[in-house]
Amino acid sequence: MTDRERFLAALTRPVTLQSGATVTIRAWGLDHIEQHTSDFFAFLRLFVQGVRGAAIEEQPALLGLLGRVARSSLADPADADLLTVADIPTVAQAVYDLNGLDNVAGKLIGLLTRAQQAVSDALPANPSTSPS
Repeated sequence: MTDRERFLAALTRPVTLQSGATVTIRAWGLDHIEQHTSDFFAFLRLFVQGVRGAAIEEQPALLGLLGRVARSSLADPADADLLTVADIPTVAQAVYDLNGLDNVAGKLIGLLTRAQQAVSDALPANPSTSPS
């Protein structure tokens, strides 16, 4: 196996579906993220914030998001026919893990926190609370 083949293999992961069939999930490349930016950030936000205890049926857009992320992460788009609703949590977790989103989420939260602090520090003190 060449270095390139080893690298590409590290960017994919087999996932066994409820039916027993196995599909291959691939990591999202930069071009893929650019094409699916809103889904990428919504998926990341979902894992960072959690579903907040609400069932998926109470958030229909959530199921649509997870389905789009699962389908767009398949190495072979024809495998989308094999996916069922029951497979979505397993595939979503594989996508999250394969893309290292726990690390991405932590770094993005850190950047956002620092940016918010910088904005807060740059704002003048609230005039209604300043002594006159």
